Amino acid sequence: MPPIDINDLISQINAKINEAIKFWPVLVEAVRRTNELIFAQLVGMLDWARARLDETWTTIQNFTKQAGNPIRLWEVGQGWFDQVGKPMADESGTLVESRLRTDDEWDGTAAGEYKGVLGKQEEAFKAVAKTATQIKPALHNMAAAIVAMWAGIYIGIQTFLAALATGIATAAAGGGPVAVGIVVAGVGALGGVITAAVTTLGNFVQGSVLPAIATFQQSYVGTASAWPGPGTDISDGSFRDVEKNSDEDDIRWHLQNA
Repeated sequence: MPPIDINDLISQINAKINEAIKFWPVLVEAVRRTNELIFAQLVGMLDWARARLDETWTTIQNFTKQAGNPIRLWEVGQGWFDQVGKPMADESGTLVESRLRTDDEWDGTAAGEYKGVLGKQEEAFKAVAKTATQIKPALHNMAAAIVAMWAGIYIGIQTFLAALATGIATAAAGGGPVAVGIVVAGVGALGGVITAAVTTLGNFVQGSVLPAIATFQQSYVGTASAWPGPGTDISDGSFRDVEKNSDEDDIRWHLQNA
């Protein structure tokens, strides 16, 4: 099935980020109220955690500038299959002599060359059809990988918000040091989740997408850009043996009914 619209997902991510920014001062104030002396010892950890969060928010915002378009990737992949791959695959096997008919037939150098190239053209036809068909899963998998990355980021932020809420509740109950520990651990976990999501997408591109593109290019260069033709120069050939007569020298490319 087509992927979700990541613009909606990114909007939800931004809303969660704003929610975290909104409740951070609540956490700091709750920790302060537990004990001023203890707070003075914990403020350094809180500042560190807030700095890491700001870096994380900046990283995410930079990602949104080139968020990708998985729906378009999906549509293009489907288009290659529906409009190119499948029709060509359905027609595969038609470039053979037994499936071709003409009103007139002839023998000779040119005729032999044209018949001899049919097999090569059929193989090239199949190669192009195969490549066009393989583009669909490659683009669909890429679309799914992009959505998975953003979903991972969303889940990471949601999990951090839960840790932040737990920290606020713990501090309000008098457990300032424990609250800070919970939130600092949540910040570390959030960074790990985002790193894992981005790394997974990068590994997928390096391990699957780029090799697939290279395969497509090799297939195209080997067939479509150099469509097989006669192996012999027939520009000076003849449909029948060269004849001589008193009026002309060599009679070339002379058509005759079969």
